[in-house]
Amino acid sequence: MRPRFLAAFLALAALALSGCGSPELWARYRAERQFWQARRRIERIQINPRVAGRREFEAAIAAFRRIVDDFPPVWAAPGRMGDRRARDVATLSGDALLAVGRLEEGRGNATRAMEVYRQAESSFQALPAVRLRALLATAGLSERTGSIPAATAIYAQITRDFPPVEPESGDLVRPVLDAPLRVAADLKERGLARAADSVLAAADSRFAAEAERRHGQPAAPELWARVGRVRAARGRPEELTAALDAMRRALAEPAPKPMRASLVLAMAGYCREAHRPDSALAYSAWAARDFGRETRGQAMMLEGRIWEGVSVDSAVAAYARFIDAFAAGDSVLAARFRRAELLEQEGRWEQARSEYRAVANSSATDEFALEASERIVAHHVKRGEKELARIEGRHALESLDRLVVTVQDEEALMRIRQARARVLLSIEEWDDAYAALIELWSRYGHLGLGVSAGFRAAGIAEQELHDRVRAQRLYEDLAARGGSLTNRKEARRQLERLRQAGG
Repeated sequence: MRPRFLAAFLALAALALSGCGSPELWARYRAERQFWQARRRIERIQINPRVAGRREFEAAIAAFRRIVDDFPPVWAAPGRMGDRRARDVATLSGDALLAVGRLEEGRGNATRAMEVYRQAESSFQALPAVRLRALLATAGLSERTGSIPAATAIYAQITRDFPPVEPESGDLVRPVLDAPLRVAADLKERGLARAADSVLAAADSRFAAEAERRHGQPAAPELWARVGRVRAARGRPEELTAALDAMRRALAEPAPKPMRASLVLAMAGYCREAHRPDSALAYSAWAARDFGRETRGQAMMLEGRIWEGVSVDSAVAAYARFIDAFAAGDSVLAARFRRAELLEQEGRWEQARSEYRAVANSSATDEFALEASERIVAHHVKRGEKELARIEGRHALESLDRLVVTVQDEEALMRIRQARARVLLSIEEWDDAYAALIELWSRYGHLGLGVSAGFRAAGIAEQELHDRVRAQRLYEDLAARGGSLTNRKEARRQLERLRQAGG
């Protein structure tokens, strides 16, 4: 037995022998010790997950299962929740059951994991924190397995059933604060705008009432800020006015300086959405003036976006001021790229091309740098200047080909390969474009971008290279391993079309 556990054991044994011991205290010690030992097994899997086999997962699952068996959900009976030590034991047991679910999910057994999460939710009803974690685990697994409506229903349940502030500690319960916006976003995407608005209206009432109750407390500023976000998400002009009011209420609370900065920036953004550029510029100027360099940079970028809705020349000038103030960093590339887009829209191509080239030469592997080279090619393609497009395209491809053999970061390489395929497609180099798309499909077929590349390659083979055999083979491959059921069905449909057309 480890020294610190031995000391604790002897102390507890002495209490028990003297008649002053507590069964709940002894149970908590045992549960904590078992949980710590089980966590060590998870850590070994996390350290080297590639070599973690069935035996390691089963040993970890068994360790957590023993905790649940030794301290069953009866510890979470409502009548025992008045004893802090009994609550601690029940919480450890509930978290152990959730760990079993996560381990089942980790070894690919999603069905079993879902059963465990639901068991935890139903067995620990008297422990809101455990129940909430169980519901979040269920929702997360539902999302990962493509059951978005089921996940949305769970987030809606969380919105209804849990308070936004933990009653005892006064701490914010952030998943509860986040849930209404997640639910509303999914409902809007499915065309259920009225239901989404109803969810947001209910959240507005609950959060505002809680913010009133917490006046002067640390939770109040964030609660009012969430009220503002919920109102802004409803999208109506009167709601944006109400959102600004909520933000002013947040600023009236004792909010820390970083939060005050984010509140002022949010107010500028809401005014921009409400087409109130004068107010938006006033708030962005306040943020730039009073809250430090990082906030100043965000405020100056926002100023550029505000001016875009008023005067393109003023927006170009605003981005130029940002570039002068912040000579380096990713945000500078974003500002230069946006400035180039505005110049191109205004027909000032020579200036735009100069900016695009500056971005492309600043950071070879950045997304903006890669897209800047493509934009130069695309400009000539759009104007029907095929020879100029090919010249610029080949110049871009030379740079991309060098990057492919020198860059080692996998994520950057993926972006480079995508950019290379897009350039080849834009200058209609069909053989090379087909090969580039096939490389994306073969390397990244487990991702959406790889599947899309596979479908595009099949289309190129059929329509541009007039090679239906290659197209058919690709659709067969996509039908077998094209990711989602929808993609595989589409591949089979295209395959059937080709077969029927071939007689």
